Amino acid sequence: MSDKSIQSDINKQMVKLMNNMGDDLSKERPVYHWIYFDTKEDMQKFIAQIIDLDYKVESHFYDENSSLAPYSVIIVKADKVDHEHVDNLSLPLLDLANQYNGFYDGWETPLEI
Repeated sequence: MSDKSIQSDINKQMVKLMNNMGDDLSKERPVYHWIYFDTKEDMQKFIAQIIDLDYKVESHFYDENSSLAPYSVIIVKADKVDHEHVDNLSLPLLDLANQYNGFYDGWETPLEI
């Protein structure tokens, strides 16, 4: 199973859980994404690309004890969170992270009940 298929399945499960909790999936809200990198240079190249895609950098930091990779960035963009919208957000980010030797670790958003 490809990384994209796995991420899409995770997205589907998360959206289903949110829906079961009474979330109005059609409401736009901030969607946060976590991406990890081995090098600062790769992280900076990734950030330059996502700025062009209207994402904002929420934070970025270095943690030498991270179990995934020492450099990480959290980005945010407002959108809806039905399955189609979440796939349209996360799957291109997964590809872009891979392009810069990064690891896309998923997304989260506040519930809208």
